[in-house]
Amino acid sequence: MLLLNDHDPNPLFYQLSVTYPGIFEWTYEETGPEVWKVRICRLVA
Repeated sequence: MLLLNDHDPNPLFYQLSVTYPGIFEWTYEETGPEVWKVRICRLVA
């Protein structure tokens, strides 16, 4: 999934880390100041 946001979605990272520990990868592709792009990938077990 590619997330596009107008601010740093870092709080979402922490929420996902608690809810789904170890099953996703979070990679910043762009870090503002106007657009943040984060690629979120599910890791295969």
